[in-house]
Amino acid sequence: MDQARDHETRNKIVGWAAERSIDVVIWTDLPSNFAEKVGKPFSVPNAIEYLQSLQPDGKAKAVEYIRQAPQFVRTSLRTALQQASWFELLTE
Repeated sequence: MDQARDHETRNKIVGWAAERSIDVVIWTDLPSNFAEKVGKPFSVPNAIEYLQSLQPDGKAKAVEYIRQAPQFVRTSLRTALQQASWFELLTE
């Protein structure tokens, strides 16, 4: 990983991989496309509203995606979701 938009995240990923003796990590580091896809600017409330609007299969996939992210990935959205009772029920 020689390039990254967010160097703090890059350094955490490098450290995470080194701790696990992982030689290769694929991190897309793509800009957000939330506004383009949802029609609203990204914010935690808008993201939660979007996730709540998903069909059950979509919600289940979103929960799985968030749960599989390394624990050091602490975003404001992830924190808010982990505190939401509806989201917690989906993780059981």
